[in-house]
This record gives sequence, C-alpha cells and structure tokens, in this order.
Amino acid sequence: SYQCKLFNLLGVIFHEERNLTKASEYYKLTYDIARKTRDIAGQRKSLHNLGLVKSAIGEYHSSLEYLNRNFELSRIMGYPISIALSLNSLAVLQTRLNNMGRAEENLHEAIKINEKHNNTHGKIHNLYNLSRLYNYKEEDEKSYNASSSALELVFELQNEDARHIWICYLGINFCRQKNLKRAREMRDIFSDYIKKKTDHHSDEYDNYFNLLEGFLSLIKLENFLKDKKDDEASNDHIISIEDKAGTHLNKYFTENK
Repeated sequence: SYQCKLFNLLGVIFHEERNLTKASEYYKLTYDIARKTRDIAGQRKSLHNLGLVKSAIGEYHSSLEYLNRNFELSRIMGYPISIALSLNSLAVLQTRLNNMGRAEENLHEAIKINEKHNNTHGKIHNLYNLSRLYNYKEEDEKSYNASSSALELVFELQNEDARHIWICYLGINFCRQKNLKRAREMRDIFSDYIKKKTDHHSDEYDNYFNLLEGFLSLIKLENFLKDKKDDEASNDHIISIEDKAGTHLNKYFTENK
C-alpha cells in the first residue's frame, strides 16, 4: 500500500541519518500495516530492516528474532536473492554474537545462491563479511583470500561509484589483516577516483577516505611501535603518525555522529 511504502521510506531516511529510534518506529508501523493487509513482501522487507536497526542499537537478541522471521518469510516466498540477503544479515549478527560456525555456514550458503543467480553485488558482500569473520578468528590467510576474491569481482562492476566504495571497504579489510601494501594500493586507487568527483557525493567519498587513511595510519603506528628505538627521532615520528590518524578519524567520526 501507499502508506506502507511511505512509512518504510521514512524509516530508511531516519536509519541513514542514524536516528535509530525513529527508524525502528517507522519500520514497526510498516510491518503492522503489511501484516494487516497480508502483504508478505512488505512484511519480509520491514522485518529485515527492523533486524538491522535493532542490531545497530545493540539489541542483538531482538535483532536475531526479526532476522529469523525475515528468513522464514523469504523461504516461503521462494525468492533466492532475498534468501541470500537474509543469510548474509544473519551471518553478520551471528559473528557479533560469537556464533562463528553458524555465521560461516550461512555465508557459504549465501555465496552458492548468489553464484547460481549471477548476483555479483551479493557475492561481494558475502565475501567481504566472510573476510571479516576470518579476521575475528585470526585466520589471516583465509581472511586475505576472501578479500582478494571479493576484489576480483569488484573490478568487474560496471558502476564506478559502487566499484570504488568497495575498493575503500576492502582497503580497510587489508588494514585489519596488517597488509599495508594492498591497503595502500586500495587507498591510492580510491584517492585518484575521488579527486575527480565534483558531484554532490564528493563529501561522502572524502568521509570514506578519512576512515581508510585513519586505519592505515593506525596500522603503520602499530608496526612502528614494535620496532621502536628509544630516541627523539622515533618519538617525533610516532607523534606525526598519531596526529595523522587522529586528524582523519576525527573527521570521519565528526561526520558520522
């Protein structure tokens, strides 16, 4: 219904603005209307959104309940891409709940579905989350391989904006893996791209760049401290790296309050 679509849109707007309480209220209104009108697709979408916003708030068990209900409706509807999306969202939450085995199973199942239906964007998202999961488990080689597989697919994307946003996110993943060489490669590609951006999205890209550059500086600092010599030059270098990391991360978090 029109009202259902309107409330869902308002929920998305508040979600993007990080007003999570308001977003939750509108998603719940959307779900109630969809249920009354027996709109299964509307129920599925609003349950998924409720699961995401509850996870962002930190209400993980409530989030799990919504996402499980979303998954069941996706199965009933029989939409493969919706099932894969549900599995991906469940896996992200299960990783936060330290249920790594189940999260890994769900991501591999989502990858199979997305491969079968040529959903490149979905598979990239699955591989990115799989890389993060392996990073949490300190399985560095698996984490790197998942990021590298995702990157191969990213370079195939026709949409330049989507391609470069993923390059930035994978650069952050390479930072987590302490692979500064690959992280710098991603930083340089992304930096060259945003220098050409003059549209209304340019500030958003600067924001992503600040996050990646901040991560890079922190990893550089961590590596330097391992081999630190106790002299004035070393101390000055540490202060310089700290200042750079602080500048970029402060800009990022100021924009994302």
